[in-house]
Amino acid sequence: MLAAIAGCAYAPDDDSDEFEYPIRESPQYALAPNARWTSIRYGQWTPLSVEGVWEMRILLDSHRIQTVRFDDGWGMRRPRIVKDNLLATNEWRWIVGQLEQAEVSRWKTSYQPDGVEIFDGVAWYLEFLDGTNVVGKVCGDNAWPKKFKAFQAILDTCDVAQGGSCFVSPKAAEEKAASPQ
Repeated sequence: MLAAIAGCAYAPDDDSDEFEYPIRESPQYALAPNARWTSIRYGQWTPLSVEGVWEMRILLDSHRIQTVRFDDGWGMRRPRIVKDNLLATNEWRWIVGQLEQAEVSRWKTSYQPDGVEIFDGVAWYLEFLDGTNVVGKVCGDNAWPKKFKAFQAILDTCDVAQGGSCFVSPKAAEEKAASPQ
């Protein structure tokens, strides 16, 4: 699970992070209304992770999910696709449903803890692309949008940070989420 690797929990779906500080979000949305996007790239970096810098790409127009590692760390100049999965229809519907539930197209441009500086933890980004053009970008440091947990379900299902297999069925993901830790 990504949270275990990062050493901190995802923010709850309220206005605070895992340390109970309020979250400051930018006043503007990352995407213009009715912006067209065909894929997203999500990546994160944590200094404590042995997994390094990775990125998950969800390609809407080809029903694919790719996992990319950067061999040069945070420099992000040498991407290497380590998984490239074409998804079945039911798997793809579940991914699209999670994206809609997370309301990713309504995320603001940045998320930060308010009133505290944290010098370690998790830095993350989400880019919306139309072809090869970036049409919107979201970033955060130790803070996430209110609806991030639905998006986290995609990350956990695809096991991107652990190099696990993609795709675990949506039913298996729901059962995993419901089981006591």
